[in-house]
Amino acid sequence: MGRVVFAGETAIMEDVLQRAQQTRVAPCSAGCPVNTDTRRYVEAIARGDYEAALEVLLDANPFTSVCGRICHHPCEAACRRSKVDAPVGLRALKRFAVENARDYREARRCPVAPTFSERVAVVGSGPAGMAAAHDLAKQGYRVTVFEKADTPGGMLGAAIPRYRLPYEAVKEDLDDIVALGVELRTEVTIGVDLTLEDLRQQGFDAILLSTGLSESHTLNCPGIDSEGIFLAMPFLRAVRMGAPPEVGRRVIVVGGGNVAMDVARSVRRLGVTEVACICLESREEMPASPWEIEEALEEGVQIAPSWGVRTVFAEGGRVRGLELRRCTRVFDEAGRFSPTFDDSDVCTRLADTVILAIGQRADLTCIAGSSVQEERTGRLQYSPATLATSERGVFACGEVARGPGSAVEASVRRMSDLCSHLPVRRGEGRQDGHHARGDVPGLRAVRCRVSRRRRCPAAVRHQPDARGAGRSAQATARRRGAAPARRLLLLPL
Repeated sequence: MGRVVFAGETAIMEDVLQRAQQTRVAPCSAGCPVNTDTRRYVEAIARGDYEAALEVLLDANPFTSVCGRICHHPCEAACRRSKVDAPVGLRALKRFAVENARDYREARRCPVAPTFSERVAVVGSGPAGMAAAHDLAKQGYRVTVFEKADTPGGMLGAAIPRYRLPYEAVKEDLDDIVALGVELRTEVTIGVDLTLEDLRQQGFDAILLSTGLSESHTLNCPGIDSEGIFLAMPFLRAVRMGAPPEVGRRVIVVGGGNVAMDVARSVRRLGVTEVACICLESREEMPASPWEIEEALEEGVQIAPSWGVRTVFAEGGRVRGLELRRCTRVFDEAGRFSPTFDDSDVCTRLADTVILAIGQRADLTCIAGSSVQEERTGRLQYSPATLATSERGVFACGEVARGPGSAVEASVRRMSDLCSHLPVRRGEGRQDGHHARGDVPGLRAVRCRVSRRRRCPAAVRHQPDARGAGRSAQATARRRGAAPARRLLLLPL
């Protein structure tokens, strides 16, 4: 029996198929957020050329090892094979190629000599920041990444459970990027140890903020400050570090997204037998990926949809349970978050521990003392067209600017896309009246060619057929009539 397909997936599938027809590329490639040439790497794997398959993957996405394990694989949802029996296991094939070409991957690493004098500071070493550092380094810029934690990777390394993503997989991708010549400084908190002005004084011409959404939201209800209530992100970080907090024998996780599933499944691995997830959404509306929900159910996690927390019961200052009320609607007619409840339909669930996984927010310590403004949502105010913030020379990308997304979606929001939208002439503003304040004085944008493959050592250089297999997805789209995104570089006037 196949898995349940929800209405939201059907709508996404229809959109992907429409884009595939318009761009004349395979639906699986159109469904991929970074437009990976899926057919080409599958063909390379089929003929046993794992090195060529790896080249195709890395050309499209610097976080290939990570995505081979945790990508939400929209390519598979778009796979035509699903109309016959089941989609091709593209994510598993990606992981297979990575694991069978490790020696080649290490040998191909080589630095890119800087060709421009401009220096860029990237704040945050998650997938968005490191993908931006990757692009900028390949284009010839001097890039330094600042990370407040002692290990790089952002939430990939700090919060995603090891059963889903071992840190060794994250490190493989990070090592590729650092090998390009990217400087990585850990245990430096921007806004505390250094300000944005300090970075300018150190000679950085542009600053990219990509700090992600690393903090958890809490609830506003009676008893929420009771002992035994944890926030999801600190809990996951503690579990990842091997020092989980003490939990009781009955645990309730509040939330219905992928983070809630990660928390619930991590709690089960701590030996807790009674774990339940409650959420406002109905089963069909739950934001977690369907396979994440199915795997949680298979592991013994109970799912209680369409319930909201009304009150936290406590004894002696410690949580003992939750009073819940039925949620009749989560979103209004315009699709806005506006839950309504039926106060006549209530119930009580006992719990020794409650973990809140109801969404993430940004830690904006990095903008302390600057003129960078934030939105009412708690994310950075920025221009989607230019990635410019309200302070000249400061840009933003990833979840801290656009909101929650997956690792592969974060990796596609890259600094090279910013360059394509900078004004061609100094002082040129946007048509919508929002001045591109991120534009750096003394810089102009010029058209250029990017993604030219570096020359690798002769011992690991591809044969002609493998080089063909390693062509970029963008080049393939160009040959098939798609209009590739214009790429620009910053050069001094």
